[in-house]
Amino acid sequence: MKAKSFRELFAQARQDDNYWVHSAVLDFTEELFALMEGHRVNKAELARRLGTSPAYITKILRGDVNFTLRTIAKLGRVFDRRPRLHLAPAETITKWVDVPWQALAARPDTDFTFRYKVKAVTSAPGYRRAAEADTREGTWSRALRSALPSEDPNATTPAAA
Repeated sequence: MKAKSFRELFAQARQDDNYWVHSAVLDFTEELFALMEGHRVNKAELARRLGTSPAYITKILRGDVNFTLRTIAKLGRVFDRRPRLHLAPAETITKWVDVPWQALAARPDTDFTFRYKVKAVTSAPGYRRAAEADTREGTWSRALRSALPSEDPNATTPAAA
């Protein structure tokens, strides 16, 4: 039997759902760790805020837990974040830009320019490296703004009596 090349093994791995699950877990745990560093929150403090143990936080950061949406939402709330899910085509890189809807709704006749960092990412099984690249600009136009709700889309409304 002929030994498979790395390219063949990698292509085979990408056919398995576990490859995509572990990729999503890695992305989430990297973002969580960056939030912890940015907010200067250590594992013990995060555990205290969640009402759990530092050992559980270690398991989370290693990706050794079953990440339910509830777990992800609880972790996000500690940093005043909310989860967003997106199913992107497999061979693409997704760029997220968070724009406060209030700023856009308050000035309906204005196009906004925003800056964002572009990360160059190289990945392979068991190896991941990210490097900051240049700052780019984008525009949020009036045409896109027309799809915005007139009220806070995140607000909850009381149930009708």
